[in-house]
Amino acid sequence: MRLSRVGSRLLGVVVLLATAFTVRVLTAGTPVDGAADATMVLGFVLVISYLAGRVAIRVNLPSITGYLAVGVLFGPWVLAPVFSGITILSHEAAVSLQLLDGAALGLIALTAGGELKLSMVRERRRSIAWVVGGHVLVVAPGVAGVMMGLFYLMGGLPDVPTASMVAAAGMLGVTAVAKSPATTIAVIQEYKAKGPMTDLVLAVTVAKDVVVVTLFTVALAFALMAVEAGGGGAGVPALALRTAWEVLGSLALGLALGWILAQYARWVRAEMPLLVLALAFVSGGLNEAYHLSGLLVCMVAGFYVENFSEHGHTLIQAVEKHAQPLYIIFFTIAGAALDFGALAVAWPVAVGLALSRMAFTFLGTWFGARATGEPQAVRGLAWTGFIGQAGVTLGFAAVLADRLPAVGPTLRTVIVAAVALNQIAGPILFRWGLTRAGEAQTTA
Repeated sequence: MRLSRVGSRLLGVVVLLATAFTVRVLTAGTPVDGAADATMVLGFVLVISYLAGRVAIRVNLPSITGYLAVGVLFGPWVLAPVFSGITILSHEAAVSLQLLDGAALGLIALTAGGELKLSMVRERRRSIAWVVGGHVLVVAPGVAGVMMGLFYLMGGLPDVPTASMVAAAGMLGVTAVAKSPATTIAVIQEYKAKGPMTDLVLAVTVAKDVVVVTLFTVALAFALMAVEAGGGGAGVPALALRTAWEVLGSLALGLALGWILAQYARWVRAEMPLLVLALAFVSGGLNEAYHLSGLLVCMVAGFYVENFSEHGHTLIQAVEKHAQPLYIIFFTIAGAALDFGALAVAWPVAVGLALSRMAFTFLGTWFGARATGEPQAVRGLAWTGFIGQAGVTLGFAAVLADRLPAVGPTLRTVIVAAVALNQIAGPILFRWGLTRAGEAQTTA
């Protein structure tokens, strides 16, 4: 009897997994060359995650969910404790693939900027501003209030004064506004989504990335003053200057890279995918060296090519045609990086943070969309595009742990645990929202 397509893919996954585990068992305790190990992990990720993504599609889930699931399953938290010493997606393996991971994020951001039409931004600028404002004015204080209530019910944080608890709740509220642009953009691409809800979600995603960094800097300044952590307030001007440099420098570099792409597309055109990939790598290196936002750089570059040249379609086509292997690596490594150890420690507060964030994101989005007369589908479903969280939020958690020694480590644990929940739920919810709104053009 012939197996179904899903059954065939599942059997293929089982065979490949058996092969990978056999290799790991045979080489356990034996020194392995780092390059050879990274090559084996890369091959494993590309093949297994691709098949898992196809299986996810067959059961009406985004392929991203399949990639994330592979990362979670073969990372350090699920199978690793059972099969000690043969972790496939270890921390070392993730580091070895970091360069590809950064390039994937650059390509995702380039596509986001290229999909953002200036005419649409002008037409929907009131809606964009109101939804971003709704998130800032509803999500941040709403989540902060819930967190303060949870702290009170738990009898407070150990050895933490009330002022520090208020500051901690406030910072959790601010980080709740952040989201994962990469997740949202990847789901839009996968389902070739088009329509008013998709346009609004994409525009808000790009705009909010700048707003949330600025908001975090201001909120951290107040938190430092509230807890008086080692005179931390003296570092606030430096933090503000760094944020200004990150935003303005990223805008300038993005415009420069966009101009280069536009000129190349105009005069050369040949091997456009290779140039796009090279610029994604280069921007990642420059960002790390000069403390810029790679996401913002590539978004601005894509936006420039789309709106100030005649080659926007060429850019998007070049990225979409060749980017899938990098996307697979990006989201699989993201799954392996989800910290379920933190979730096990802080799950009550993390669940409260994730659920309250979801509820207030719905309210903030509905408020902003209703105020500007958006259609009912947009009011009720656009919030699903803002649930996923990843890199930016984890960066905030690291900053809090460093700058607020009294409460920062606790906040980092809670935030990392909540990110794990949000990143799993985000793609599934957004796929549901796009389908209900009638904007998903394909089932992939």
